[in-house]
Amino acid sequence: FDDGNVWLQRECDKHTLSELSLKIVTSLDIMQAPASIQKGKICLAMSNEDHLWYRAKILEALDDYVLVHYIDYGNSEEISTEQIREIPASLLGEALSYRCILRAQAVTEASSLSPLLETYINK
Repeated sequence: FDDGNVWLQRECDKHTLSELSLKIVTSLDIMQAPASIQKGKICLAMSNEDHLWYRAKILEALDDYVLVHYIDYGNSEEISTEQIREIPASLLGEALSYRCILRAQAVTEASSLSPLLETYINK
């Protein structure tokens, strides 16, 4: 989290997320590099962390790199333009992560997030 922002996924979207991940894997053979890389575009992006493909939004396009936001998980990272692919229409849809802003409560450690988030989720 940063500046009180955390990204959450709803429990009820767990199955949808699994299905989406499977569809991405089965679409790997038909994925093509985009004709253009533009800020705001939804695409598929390969994560540097685990080398898997995820749906992402391009936040910033640089010469050889792009800053992407993984719309189903909430994290962002800078990746090479070679790690961007067009997204098939069948994979377009609503993002499965939701930004939550924690205010007026000091959070000093990541371990203290769990009870704090439960308070907000259960309201």
